[in-house]
Amino acid sequence: MVKWNFGKVYKEVRESKGISQKKICHEALSRTTLSKLENCKIMPSYQTMEYLLQQINMSFSEFEYICNVYQPQERECIIEEFNSLINNTDRVNIKDLLKRCEKFLKITDDYYIKDIQMLLKAQLAFQLESINSNVCKSKLLISQIWSRIEKMDVWYYNEIRLLNGILFYFPLETIEAISDKLLYSLKKYSTYAKIKDLEISILTNLSTIYLKNCKMAECEIVLLRMKQLALDLKRYDFLGVYFVRMGICETNSVLIERGMKILTLTDENELIEELNKEIEFFKMTKQ
Repeated sequence: MVKWNFGKVYKEVRESKGISQKKICHEALSRTTLSKLENCKIMPSYQTMEYLLQQINMSFSEFEYICNVYQPQERECIIEEFNSLINNTDRVNIKDLLKRCEKFLKITDDYYIKDIQMLLKAQLAFQLESINSNVCKSKLLISQIWSRIEKMDVWYYNEIRLLNGILFYFPLETIEAISDKLLYSLKKYSTYAKIKDLEISILTNLSTIYLKNCKMAECEIVLLRMKQLALDLKRYDFLGVYFVRMGICETNSVLIERGMKILTLTDENELIEELNKEIEFFKMTKQ
């Protein structure tokens, strides 16, 4: 929960910009109402808040940042760090973020942070289970997240992010059943900030799953979409993955070599190692 004085902060920003109450109000708001807002006697509706921030040329996110004494809120920090956790085998970072979730949830009931917490626990459990060939606990944790998301008629941005984090825990049948809805949900956010980074991550994960299950036709479809995004974003790591995996799907050594050259030039050593395993696996299956 945000703990700051909305009216006081708004008044400070307005006055520091040299904007009078009269200029703020025009005919949309009475000066009496604005005075009450600035003295914290009433709270604005969403529409009023939107209008007031427009009048001082400030976004919701910037105003919130200022209200939090020029620091991001802990909730946003947790979500941002979760979104940037690309390597889910990094136990140290996962454990650190898990502690932050637990600390946050002690004072705030937040279902999305609870979902992140469960996903982080599942990732830690899965690493141990992979060693012991037992995936019961991680699947149980993931099922709790999925049971909530599955019932939704529409998947919004944060649900799409969560789904991207749990795709690898699903059986192939579930992936095939939800992939169209997942990609359609992304399409609706085509002009939303940062959506392309999420989209290319989902497409890469889907290509991994399809390739691992020898679903070459499905893999090629998502790879083609991934290639265009990689070019748009100038993400040469994803472009390298595209060429290698398309080469595997089409049994085309030229494409594989092209992808490996791109990844070598960009020092993507861990990625090269993982893709070499894929190349060797499919070489053996064709012998």
